[in-house]
Amino acid sequence: MTRFRILSFDGGGIKGAFTASVVATLEKDTGKSAAEYFDLITGTSTGGIITIGLGLGLSAEEIVAFYRKHGPTIFPGTSLVQRTRGIVRQFFGPKHSHEVLTATLRQVLGDRQFGESVCCLVIPT
Repeated sequence: MTRFRILSFDGGGIKGAFTASVVATLEKDTGKSAAEYFDLITGTSTGGIITIGLGLGLSAEEIVAFYRKHGPTIFPGTSLVQRTRGIVRQFFGPKHSHEVLTATLRQVLGDRQFGESVCCLVIPT
């Protein structure tokens, strides 16, 4: 019987750094990239960022470095007032600016396309 391995990530903003670090440990222990080990990788929100990075050839350790360097800019505001403002803002649009995220991802990923992924990806919206 053939196995079909699926790796799924949830959202959670900056908490994606922890998720990426768990995958970095998996990659280190197996000696394989997650995209080589899994047939399908899926993720929503910050999990989608991780999914895209892995599929387009970044190591999980590179994704951890991405969160370390760019996370505070992409996911600003941890004070109670800022979190409350973000929750209220979600009723009218996205919690965080997509412009900052888009510019940062373009910096890191360049002009790569989803079709260049080394495994199947699902990014639900």
